[in-house]
Amino acid sequence: WIALEGGMAGAADVILLPEQPWSLEAVAARCRAREADPATGYTLVCIAEGAHAAGAGLSVAQTIADSPDPLRLGGVGALLAHQLQPLLQSEVRATLLGHVQRGGPPTPFDRVLATRFGHHAAQLVQRREWGRMVALQADACTSVPPGRSQPAPTPIDAPTAGVALARECANRPGNHCTPTYLAEQAKKLGKEYALKVEVLDRKACEKLGMGSFLSVARGSEEPLRFIVMQYQGAGKKDAPVVLVGKGITFDTGGISLKPAAEMDEMKFDMGGAASVLG
Repeated sequence: WIALEGGMAGAADVILLPEQPWSLEAVAARCRAREADPATGYTLVCIAEGAHAAGAGLSVAQTIADSPDPLRLGGVGALLAHQLQPLLQSEVRATLLGHVQRGGPPTPFDRVLATRFGHHAAQLVQRREWGRMVALQADACTSVPPGRSQPAPTPIDAPTAGVALARECANRPGNHCTPTYLAEQAKKLGKEYALKVEVLDRKACEKLGMGSFLSVARGSEEPLRFIVMQYQGAGKKDAPVVLVGKGITFDTGGISLKPAAEMDEMKFDMGGAASVLG
């Protein structure tokens, strides 16, 4: 259920669960359909640790002979990525959801807290105290009704919407979040919030003598865009506030010196521009 709930919450396009063996061709067909759709171009697949293809066994990372539960599952995401890559035009990447959420592998605090939560949950079951969830209050484990842990819903405010836009732009791959895409987002914001938006193309940048910017843009087949947004909401005597965000949608500098394992993160080079838009 963790993969199911996490996939639904993360708007996954494909969710693979242990209870329903999957077909590699069916998953690839779904990915190819989204590749062909200009509105998407990417596919997010969420796969549970115990999921497996029809007729195949579990992905076992380690077997401990003297353990009451000898099988240690792992690696199914990397296996699926390896199998999908020759069937698709897109680059396939695999990551561990828990590592993304924490920003890295589980810390010692994470491991200890998980053990404490599991122990307290087992005690609730032993006492037959149903309809409660484990919680941490002032470093002490306790239990509360589920409703108490959920604050009342609040409408999305402007800062929240801005953060969501910045994350959406930054998370998209470089072949989807192009300079043209960023310019389109800026124009949408201009219409929605009455901003003055000016998008300069190559000729306009050449006329202004923007040599450094033009030289960087020559490293891509995508047409360059230089975006200027103005908000005239302050007083006439107030000094202007200028926000500058770097919008290189893929870091092309020194690419041969960067390790391949982190190459996909070069798309975040436009994070500054995404933050300014947000």
